[in-house]
Amino acid sequence: MTTGTPEQPSPYAVEVALAAALAELANAQDAQIAQAWAAAWSEVSADLLDVLTVILSDVGRVNATAVVRYERFARVLAAIADRLDTLATNLGITITNDLADVLAQAQTGTVELIAAQRLSRPLPHREVPTAALDAIVRRTTQQVTSTALPLADETYAIVLGELTRGVAAGDNPRQTAARMVSRAEDHMNFGRARAQNIARTETLDAYREGERVTQQAHADLLAGWVWAAHLGSRTCRSCLAMHGQVFDLEVPGPNDHPSGRCGRVPVVREEDGSVDLSWLPSAEEHFAGLSVADQKAILGKDGYRAWAAGDFPMEAWTTTRHADGWRDSQVPASPPSKGGAAGGGGDGRPGAPGSDVSDEPPPSYREAALARFGPPPVDVEPWEAREYWAQRQGALPLDFGGDILKPHEVEFVERFLDAGEDIEWIPKDPALPTNDFFWTSRERLPVELKSTKARAATIHGRLVDAMSRAARQGVTKENFIVDLGDQALPGGLIDELVDFNVDRRKYLVAGLWIFASGRVHAVPLVQP
Repeated sequence: MTTGTPEQPSPYAVEVALAAALAELANAQDAQIAQAWAAAWSEVSADLLDVLTVILSDVGRVNATAVVRYERFARVLAAIADRLDTLATNLGITITNDLADVLAQAQTGTVELIAAQRLSRPLPHREVPTAALDAIVRRTTQQVTSTALPLADETYAIVLGELTRGVAAGDNPRQTAARMVSRAEDHMNFGRARAQNIARTETLDAYREGERVTQQAHADLLAGWVWAAHLGSRTCRSCLAMHGQVFDLEVPGPNDHPSGRCGRVPVVREEDGSVDLSWLPSAEEHFAGLSVADQKAILGKDGYRAWAAGDFPMEAWTTTRHADGWRDSQVPASPPSKGGAAGGGGDGRPGAPGSDVSDEPPPSYREAALARFGPPPVDVEPWEAREYWAQRQGALPLDFGGDILKPHEVEFVERFLDAGEDIEWIPKDPALPTNDFFWTSRERLPVELKSTKARAATIHGRLVDAMSRAARQGVTKENFIVDLGDQALPGGLIDELVDFNVDRRKYLVAGLWIFASGRVHAVPLVQP
């Protein structure tokens, strides 16, 4: 039995320590990428502000024709495209430069994990074939190249679309230009976030491949490998479901969601042929020991009710997602329908609530986030702010498909779930615009989210802009939620919006709701 001692930690403790060391390398990559993207933007932002101010002052509006009419504008756009190409190329260099360290960590870490299970028994030396390590480097380099290079074109297209969407100058061209530059930077940061996600995921996958070939070199000692989740209050339900499953050495993995933290731990075969996993904590016992609020945060309101009723066992918490151009991955599964879980009692498991669960109010995701992570940081480095919002996003009981949400989107999801609504996030498509989520409380209605000021004219413009831009690429956006945050619903706003579709021949809205102060208000649109 290898439960561990202060002198000889358990295999699970060794895995946690190894993951922390790998996380340091990944965090350094994050910081390096963030600095590179920030520097690239600072090189072009001043010129961009100046030329946009000139165009707005001259003709009152920036659109696609301005690229032709103003040579300086074309030069600034070319500079943006050039820097994006450089950033995409350097992303691959950043990742491949670290591969030697990553693979060395994978080899030494695997040996430590095997030794932690053999205790006093000597561990024979095994060489990992150089050809196997070279193959990992080639595969990772090819994968990074195929994902990083299109990132430049995709990000440029989004930034260009923002800069040429026909914004009017208003009373102060300089202020309007500054707002346009700020929005363009937001879109640029979307590319940066994707670059960081690519780097972290590909580095983790290379590490796991390094573990796999090292484990195969010790195949005579091993019975396979076990999926080891890092158990905590934020561990997603998919990882909990996979925790403890044993696979053959030839099986790659763990194929968890992008940026996942689960470990691949070799399982030593005992001298009598048996396997001892007593050192691995139980996911069931871990989950049962969490607070009700944490359990609900992991499963969501409907999932928690279904689990408490015995209709959503842990093995059903994961599903396989198939994606073109990337490996399959395990992601959180949706709970069964409300009808199947309603009215049930507990099933006798430790920590499972009884039949009075339906009377308990759902947790406040927003309050829980503020209690756990504190208020949003101010006057900090950009990477510190990103880490804060990534933690709040990670605490939400949804699968975001690798998307990195903006702060206002994270806050919206928290407040929307607190209001008793359920949604399924729609991952962004790099080639086409998409709605933001399916409103599962309303029969999976596809909905676009808009956070804006509580003015009818502003809302009107944002909705028409979203519909027209989507329509140009053959995509329909017709259902909208306008998020006003904590602001109360202004009197008369709904009355000003009911005639949105009147006298319109295209870009008609099918459904419109205002979300204000935690309440959803339907706009009774007059349909032509």
